Amino acid sequence: MGEKETKKYKYREFHNILLKLFILKKIDQDKKAYPYDIIKKIKKSPLLSNLTEEGSIKNDVYNIISVLEKAGYIESEAIKSDGKIKKYYHITPDGKKALNVIKKDFHKLVKTVTSLIK
Repeated sequence: MGEKETKKYKYREFHNILLKLFILKKIDQDKKAYPYDIIKKIKKSPLLSNLTEEGSIKNDVYNIISVLEKAGYIESEAIKSDGKIKKYYHITPDGKKALNVIKKDFHKLVKTVTSLIK
């Protein structure tokens, strides 16, 4: 793997961690979250939108939601709205525990990186 590919891989891993944290937190805050609303929020965030390639935001969000649902951190509910059935997501008790652990770990990581680059 060349230097460019290595950098892209590392950058992608950081991107995925931030998106997972953001998506889980957004679902927890909203109580019922619709993926399109999450995508709009990411596009408005300078940090998250810069970490995501333009065409991949939608795919990234849906892939992460799928991973979180399979892990049991979120659950979906089909709700009829404007004649269409839409999937909304809510956080599970395991998801709340995971969110707290991820937040603590992320704060530790930020402290560690900050002390390393001073």
